[in-house]
Amino acid sequence: MKPKAVSTPVQLASALKVPRTYLELVAMRPEFHYHRFKIPKRRGGFREISSPSCELLNCQRRINKLILSRGRVHRCAHGFTRGKSIISNAKPHLSQDCILKIDLKEFFPSIQSSRVEKVFEDFGYASDVNYYLTKLCCLNDSLPQGAATSPLLSNIISFRMDARLSGLAKSYDLSYTRYADDITFSGKYIPVKFLNIIDEIVQEEGFRVNEKKTQLSRSRGRRIVTGLSVASDKVRIPRGYKRKLRQEVHYILKYGDSSHENGIANGDGRYLRSVLGKLNFWSSVERNNPYLNNAIRSVTNLLNSS
Repeated sequence: MKPKAVSTPVQLASALKVPRTYLELVAMRPEFHYHRFKIPKRRGGFREISSPSCELLNCQRRINKLILSRGRVHRCAHGFTRGKSIISNAKPHLSQDCILKIDLKEFFPSIQSSRVEKVFEDFGYASDVNYYLTKLCCLNDSLPQGAATSPLLSNIISFRMDARLSGLAKSYDLSYTRYADDITFSGKYIPVKFLNIIDEIVQEEGFRVNEKKTQLSRSRGRRIVTGLSVASDKVRIPRGYKRKLRQEVHYILKYGDSSHENGIANGDGRYLRSVLGKLNFWSSVERNNPYLNNAIRSVTNLLNSS
């Protein structure tokens, strides 16, 4: 959707395949178009998710396809980027002497609607069209966790921060990657003062470092980046994850889904699909593993026969 093709709200509604009045309804009361719920975080606490209605979700997907997919994203950003993943995010940090992991606090909610407006302004949209595009992408004047447009918008908005942090890393002969709110630096040596410089840049770019989750590792041993082990010369699944999954598969194949010792099976196939998903994830990281091929085949057969 080129700016010259959409110069009025009526044309915007047509491009997004919704009535003109729908834009007004979302703009007036955006909270009516989201369902909010909380999910537990891996390290404790809860994350609030704002799930858009089906109609709003479709609008956001069209905005992604027609507009935001053309936005500039830094090469060091690996989250929500085509052709990249947690694997590509972890690879630059293989077998490094030092690894620094930083978490950005309240990543999506910290991006205010004024910054979203600037994105659409830079694309060339007029103020009245920009107004509705921003309203379709924001909730409570910020990016909602759960909107389809939030990931791409966050990457576009983070471009300058990524460029500055990447340049900083290069000056210290370090590698830098970012996957959503997870920032990682690695190299031979990372001085303590380096953290202060990062914090200053992050704040200047409108974000905040979650100091409680900052980790600087200078010794060999367990090294995890975006859930993957980078301790050796290849990206691998952490041993604990594999050990637990092997145990689950063992009990499933020996006793069946409904007899799993942990009592978390439910007999409707959801648990088997969950285990199969984990096995496929493992296989996507560590290919050509004979155990995985057999395990995936066996669990798939059990699922099909249940």
